[in-house]
Amino acid sequence: MDRAGAYGFLTRDATLLRGVVLYDRDGKELWSYSSLWGIDDSAAGFLNGASAPAFVVGLNGFGGIRLLDLKGNEIWRQDEGNVWHVEIVDPAGDGNGKILNTNAGGVLVVRDDSGAIKMRFTTLGYVSNFALVRWGKEPRAVHLLIPPTRSTTGARSGKPQFLVLDSEGREVARLDAPLGELLVSIAGTPVAFRPGAISFAVLQDFRPMQRSLLFLYDEEGRLVFQETIADACRGISPFPRDSGETLLVGCKDKVWEYKPAGSAAKTKPAHE
Repeated sequence: MDRAGAYGFLTRDATLLRGVVLYDRDGKELWSYSSLWGIDDSAAGFLNGASAPAFVVGLNGFGGIRLLDLKGNEIWRQDEGNVWHVEIVDPAGDGNGKILNTNAGGVLVVRDDSGAIKMRFTTLGYVSNFALVRWGKEPRAVHLLIPPTRSTTGARSGKPQFLVLDSEGREVARLDAPLGELLVSIAGTPVAFRPGAISFAVLQDFRPMQRSLLFLYDEEGRLVFQETIADACRGISPFPRDSGETLLVGCKDKVWEYKPAGSAAKTKPAHE
């Protein structure tokens, strides 16, 4: 909610009926924003060095993309079709973030704080959803995780692959993703099961199917573990333990904790 670290809760994947809602840390609704076009997604972040976050909202149909201030007032709007997903990324951590969105054409678009288009990634295939992720030891999420698309499925290896890009669109890694083209949403995180050894985990799900896929890659980017989960799971995060970290995966009514094989338990419900 501010540069000092006070936080709130912003809804994502907004429904066509409810729109997007901002709550304070106590769960009080501060404002809601909706449109006859329907809301596809929303994200918060700092732009132009401001001390308060702005909120970018992607609308369905021809509703375009819009920026709101901390009180939910509209700052600007730009034309765009079917803004499936939006993010604000701040590579330098100085509050001068940039806006990313996908659209009806499946193109990943980069915008400045005024909404003007600065770059289009046109070689990724059709992208609707993507994720901001931390990569390696970086403290903030400034890399882009792209799910398998027509260009990342079979282009080089003959099998689906996740694509990791830096904030300038440069390719950092390709990760084999068996069955990864079947599911829609995507999230990822580094996890250090042992100090100094950083793995990377990816979670996908398709809520109507109540199915999720978990992928784990070693330090060299090799797929070392994959699991199909019979639940809709969207949360993924490392969790510190006495030595190293474990991996938490949040599903509909459970949080699963993953540990390396050979430890006390590979998986167990951390919360239910």
